[in-house]
This record gives sequence, C-alpha cells and structure tokens, in this order.
Amino acid sequence: MAPSSLRFDSSTTTFSLYDDITQVSGKGYGATDLSKYLLQAVGNDVCAVKRNALVAYKLVSAASSIYNALNALIEKVDKDPIDKWDSYNLYTQAIDPLEE
Repeated sequence: MAPSSLRFDSSTTTFSLYDDITQVSGKGYGATDLSKYLLQAVGNDVCAVKRNALVAYKLVSAASSIYNALNALIEKVDKDPIDKWDSYNLYTQAIDPLEE
C-alpha cells in the first residue's frame, strides 16, 4: 500500500491519556470541586512525566475512581430520604483516601 493511498478518516476518535485519567462522571458537587481541579492538574503532570509513568497513571486513575464514587454517594444522599445516613457515612469515610 503506497503512502499516497492512505487516507485519514475524520470519523475516528483519537485517544487522549489526559482525558482518560481525568474523566469524571456524574454531576459535580461543591464538596468535590477542588478534587476535580487537582485531578486535572496532576493529570497534566502525569502526561508529561518520563519516569514511573505507570505508577503515576495508576495513582491518578485510582483518585479519579474515588472521586466518581464520592459523587455517586453525594447524589444518593441528596435523592434518598430513607438511607441518607448510611450513604452519608460511606461518603464521609471515602474522603480520607481521596485526600491521601
């Protein structure tokens, strides 16, 4: 196949490491806004790091997962009038691992 016959398909999506590790789901809440901005800042550094990139990626990926779980618990506390305290306790216990 000659290089001149290769064509770029504009319908394909490109992968972005930054978007992958900083992707957050759900509605944002004030309690986790700072965490979102920290994830984005650290995600930018992870994309530029030359050494121990996998370790840095795993760390930001884990923090992003905790962030998403926290938002899900906050949403459950907001919407569920019956199990509000159980969800609230889970939510407050999950803050420490994210801060670490």
